Amino acid sequence: MGNSIVNRDFVGARLEPADQLALLQTYTAGVISQKTLLEQLANGDVLGDDFEVEEELMATQNGGLIEMAGGQQQQVEDSIPEDISTNDS
Repeated sequence: MGNSIVNRDFVGARLEPADQLALLQTYTAGVISQKTLLEQLANGDVLGDDFEVEEELMATQNGGLIEMAGGQQQQVEDSIPEDISTNDS
């Protein structure tokens, strides 16, 4: 009897929370790089369509600072997406 393999390259599957945790643990343990972690989370539809891995890597390498014209640096602020409510009501 033969074996068959399902090609999942074109299946849009969101990573389950357990898989997300496993990725985070492997990153924290130093087994995978930050780039690999972010790419896997992005591919798993965790980070959103507009998330740019390279942009995030640059921001974290610069300590959250971005360089502006004229050589000045500006702090990159974390923002809460508008569709997430912080109220407990």
